[in-house]
Amino acid sequence: MATGLMNRSAHAPRKAAASVAAENGATEAERDAIFGWTERRIPSPCTSKANRKKLAYGGVAELERTGSTNA
Repeated sequence: MATGLMNRSAHAPRKAAASVAAENGATEAERDAIFGWTERRIPSPCTSKANRKKLAYGGVAELERTGSTNA
């Protein structure tokens, strides 16, 4: 193969695309449809990471809005 990617799977690009979709608000059902997944366990890591990122951004935004540094 000219690209040097012989014997490689499409897992990493699919995972990256699924993470981007999750970060942009795609639901698990939407990602299932986009990527052709039929098992619920497949999109979970992407969802978890995106949810943590959203929560972190939301928490920081709330601290900035209230000016509070006390937890």
